[in-house]
Amino acid sequence: MNVGSYYLNGKGCTQDPDQAIHYFRLAAHKGDCAAYLHLGFCYENGKGHSVDLKQAFYHYQLAAA
Repeated sequence: MNVGSYYLNGKGCTQDPDQAIHYFRLAAHKGDCAAYLHLGFCYENGKGHSVDLKQAFYHYQLAAA
C-alpha cells in the first residue's frame, strides 16, 4: 500500500496515479482497509482516471467495514 502512496504523491519516484491505483488495488484485494480509503480518494478526486463518485462511495464503505 505504501508503494501506491509513493506513486500517488511522487515521493521517491515519478508521480504516476495509474500505477498508484494498481498498487492500491493489490493491497485492497489482500484486505488492506487503508488501500480502500486511498482508492476512494482517487475516484473522488479523479486521480488516475475520471471522477466517479459512486466508486468512491463504494470504496469508502469497504474501508469503513
